[in-house]
Amino acid sequence: MVRSPLLHGHPDLYGPIGSVPLATLSLLDGAVMDRCSREYKEAKSKYDRERYTALSDEGLAERRRACANIHLRRKYGVSLDDYEALLAEQGGCAICGKTEKEEGRRLAVDHSHIDGGIRALLCYNCNRGLGHFQDDPELLRQAMVYLEGWKCY
Repeated sequence: MVRSPLLHGHPDLYGPIGSVPLATLSLLDGAVMDRCSREYKEAKSKYDRERYTALSDEGLAERRRACANIHLRRKYGVSLDDYEALLAEQGGCAICGKTEKEEGRRLAVDHSHIDGGIRALLCYNCNRGLGHFQDDPELLRQAMVYLEGWKCY
């Protein structure tokens, strides 16, 4: 009988091709495990932890770069190389100047919600701030006047 790995090639979880419903897994000993069961989730969690810790720092960095590249291409139509070139040009957040190192993560790609064009890279707070003001310059001006009136900065 031909056997095929299910679930990301988990070494302990196999099922015969065409004989196991998608909602179940067949273990090597013949037992069937429901994907919603606690045992399945624990086995999957254990496998994922072991696989993650087995990755070298170099392999993990390579995987993160690949995932970032896929995300940027799908969402904004740019590569990770384009992102890094823009980051090198900007040096940090286009508004406050915070770097990725200070931010503890990649900067957000600020883009127009009208045409999808990329404007700049922003830190989390600046990007969220613009979003909360609905990318409206007049609303931001009113907020600035309000803050300056209170001298609370």
